[in-house]
Amino acid sequence: MPSPGKLVNRDDACSFDPRTSQWRRLRPLPHANRGLTAAAVRDHYVLLFGGYTASAQEAAGKPADFGFSSTLLAYDIERDDYTELARMPMAVSEMPMIPAGAVIFGIGGEHHMRGRTPRLLAARLHE
Repeated sequence: MPSPGKLVNRDDACSFDPRTSQWRRLRPLPHANRGLTAAAVRDHYVLLFGGYTASAQEAAGKPADFGFSSTLLAYDIERDDYTELARMPMAVSEMPMIPAGAVIFGIGGEHHMRGRTPRLLAARLHE
C-alpha cells in the first residue's frame, strides 16, 4: 500500500507463471475492491467472490455492513475478460472458497466491519 495504515481498493489484476517466474498484467477488475477471494474452476475460469468496495470516505457514518459486496465474477483466462454472475446470498469479504468436485464451499468471512460470519455457503457448478 502506498500509504501505510490506509486501506485502498484496487482494480489491478496480475497473473504469475511459475514456469517462467514472470508476472503479466491482466485486464483490470470491473470495480476497485479489496478482500475478494478466488477459486480456479475447470482450468478455464477463476471465480472472484465478494470483497469490499467502499472507500473510507464513502463508508463514514454508514452501517457496519456498508461496502461489502455480494458480487460473483467469472474471469475467463483465455479471453482475459470478466462476466458478472448471479449474486451470492450475502455480501462478504475474505470468505475462503474451497472447490470440491462440482461444489464450491465458502467458509466464514467478514460480513460487516470487525464481524465474522459463522455461515457456510455451498454452490453447485453448472456445466
